[in-house]
Amino acid sequence: MSALRLDHIECADALTYLRTLPDESVNCCISSPPYFGLRSYLPEGHESKAQEVGTEDTPAAYVARLVAVFEEVRRVLRPDGNCYVNLGDSYSGSGRGPTGHNGIGSQETRQGFHSPQRTEVDDLPPKSLIGVPWRFAFAMQDAGWLLREDIIWHKPAPMPESVRDRCTRAHEYIFHFVKQPRYWYDAAAVSEPTSEVTFARALRGVGTDHKNIDGAPGQTPHSMAQPRNHGDGYSTNPLRNRRSVWTVNTAGYAGAHFATFPEKLVEPMVLAGCPEGGVTLDPFMGAGTV
Repeated sequence: MSALRLDHIECADALTYLRTLPDESVNCCISSPPYFGLRSYLPEGHESKAQEVGTEDTPAAYVARLVAVFEEVRRVLRPDGNCYVNLGDSYSGSGRGPTGHNGIGSQETRQGFHSPQRTEVDDLPPKSLIGVPWRFAFAMQDAGWLLREDIIWHKPAPMPESVRDRCTRAHEYIFHFVKQPRYWYDAAAVSEPTSEVTFARALRGVGTDHKNIDGAPGQTPHSMAQPRNHGDGYSTNPLRNRRSVWTVNTAGYAGAHFATFPEKLVEPMVLAGCPEGGVTLDPFMGAGTV
């Protein structure tokens, strides 16, 4: 893969910008829209603040706005294209804290942007996880997208949270959408080293009375469960298909953006989802060529 070149950044409303692009002109969309109710990058009084993505009054309004943007993405995406969307979740708040949320305000305030005040949403009680990512994923299905998988972005060093009645959140979702059942996907480009345990397991003997000889209940019998002597293993590929949990550390950025993608997180999406010379798009940022 050649180096990713950023052709341009378009300073415009995402929907307005997308409408200027020709049909089926993009190979892969990789995006992380502003999350619901967590941040406002614009100062009070800014002329565009009322239209800022993520500051909608309800999750339903937020999801509807994102789906409208990705309807235009679907138009400009090639029939064999891929669309990856990263979304984090948020909580219904009481409105009494510094941001109207529970345990997410102080760090954001120190970073220099305003978090919108938020009270109960959709009749959820305070401290209830809203489930924004899955609301979005289901709405995208309703709009006609194929949801291929949910990828878990595991963060080894997540942002600390001052909570004592639940776990600290250390993951976010990446949803993989496509337009049709057959699409471009380079599995070999993102394959992983096969675990040493897999090689050892391939050499194990299987007796005639093994519980899975005829297949586990509800499963079709397969060759690895047929009787064999110890050591009569099957050849094992040194590479395996990539798993759906990606452990990637967050990365710092010296520029003005406070929530950039780590390059290691984007890399497998580009390698698997965009052919050499193809065009990638982030509707909330710009377009580039691989």
